[in-house]
Amino acid sequence: MKLMTKRTSTTTAEVLAIFVTSLLLDEKNSVT
Repeated sequence: MKLMTKRTSTTTAEVLAIFVTSLLLDEKNSVT
């Protein structure tokens, strides 16, 4: 986990962005 410390900020941002995008896409697909 120490190796991930340096990329914590970037990784977190990317994961959150992908996670949110996936949720939005899933919601749109479900509605559509």
